[in-house]
Amino acid sequence: MGIDQDAPIKERTKDMIIAICDDCIDHAEDIKEKVLGYNAEIIIELYDDVEKLFSKVIEDKKKYDVIFMNIESLEKVIDSMHDNKEQPKEELVLSFNNTVFRIKMNEIVYVKSEAHKTVIYMLDGIQSFYVSFKSICSQMPDYFYCINKGILVNMNYVKRIENSEVVMTYLENEVRHPLARDKRKDFRERFFEYME
Repeated sequence: MGIDQDAPIKERTKDMIIAICDDCIDHAEDIKEKVLGYNAEIIIELYDDVEKLFSKVIEDKKKYDVIFMNIESLEKVIDSMHDNKEQPKEELVLSFNNTVFRIKMNEIVYVKSEAHKTVIYMLDGIQSFYVSFKSICSQMPDYFYCINKGILVNMNYVKRIENSEVVMTYLENEVRHPLARDKRKDFRERFFEYME
């Protein structure tokens, strides 16, 4: 919601919605009283739990014009975001032709770049997307490894590593993928480290 800088202050804050979050609800109520003393038409919602506020913001990013939060609550939000980032993603979410696809990470055997599309080989079949291979690679957890410029493998399905190939089992068939020379040493180390 844009605010016209030339409008009087009371007019600019007329339709404003504010969220106030403080671990101590009394502190939040004190701030609310001060704000309403300035302009009684402002809509104010109070939170004593940062996770409730955070879920409201995720539901509707444009709901609040202003969010007041004490430093402890802000630190909780940052810690929560950091913790969520470190948890491995369980699904790959792709949007294509106005359709959203959700694919479980543990069901993806490998991903291959073919011409202008990316093909995902899953336990139950194959799906092609006109999404860049690079963007898919950037979303994958650590147990996926890009063994050359166009193949990303799930290490859980690697059967063995031969000199210049990665051997996998896909739909009861043995599939061989070329392993780039400059990635051989690193892939072996990562693979054995992951399998420990």
